[in-house]
Amino acid sequence: MLTLKARFLEARELPKNDPYPASCLVAVLDGTETLHLVADAAVAVDFASLTPLTEVELVLRHRRIDLATLGGRGKAYRLSILGVKKKP
Repeated sequence: MLTLKARFLEARELPKNDPYPASCLVAVLDGTETLHLVADAAVAVDFASLTPLTEVELVLRHRRIDLATLGGRGKAYRLSILGVKKKP
């Protein structure tokens, strides 16, 4: 597992769309880069009380992907959010 310290921007619900379960698209600011990460619908509740630019620490799961399966070359990682810790 990985952790990411960033600033929360927004969270949007993604409805269930077979074969994908309901989830949440979370945007965070890491330095000057905006990252869009997917979180399980159960984790989406943690983002409801956050205001934009709140510092958070995200617990991430990474999964290695062979880009050859997608028509590319090399390896990449797919990141998804397992949980969130609000910074004091």
